[in-house]
Amino acid sequence: MAESKTKYITFTGKGYWIKPFTPDEFRGAKRWTVDLVMDNPDEWAKFKEAGIQKKVKENENGKFWSAYRPTTKLMKGQLVNFVPPYIYDKDGNVLVKYTDEFGKDIRSFEGDKIIKRVGEPFLIGNGSTISVTVSVYPTSMGNGNRLESIRVIDLIEYTKPETPSEVAQKIEEQIDAGEEV
Repeated sequence: MAESKTKYITFTGKGYWIKPFTPDEFRGAKRWTVDLVMDNPDEWAKFKEAGIQKKVKENENGKFWSAYRPTTKLMKGQLVNFVPPYIYDKDGNVLVKYTDEFGKDIRSFEGDKIIKRVGEPFLIGNGSTISVTVSVYPTSMGNGNRLESIRVIDLIEYTKPETPSEVAQKIEEQIDAGEEV
């Protein structure tokens, strides 16, 4: 059996637009995603050394790259289905994982299978400190990568944006209470 050339590398930073439970849909692709802002130069050196073929972007949060995990991928002529990334707490304990019908941990499968989620999904707010582990593997176009897991180190609670009607209601309540608006 040939030795696998896949490596698993973990990067730490601040996560944004973290979607580990419901896949993002963009241009026909469905995938679980996370944007990772890495302020530590050592993390960027590790990223460069891994040869990951990802576009590095920058916005008001800092310099970042997007890790993702497709829901499906054609590999060696076979359609492979992926389960969402596993989620761990800061101490490495599993918070959310996936098993087959017999309770065996599973990360990908071919064909039809009954998949069970173990653990409850939760929202990970923008700016949470996280580590993402990606698998890095050689392809004909350089090193490919796939999001494997997310470890939540410092959770920032997600707060749902207010709707315009909620904002108007708060302003009205402040006016009624004689407060400055």
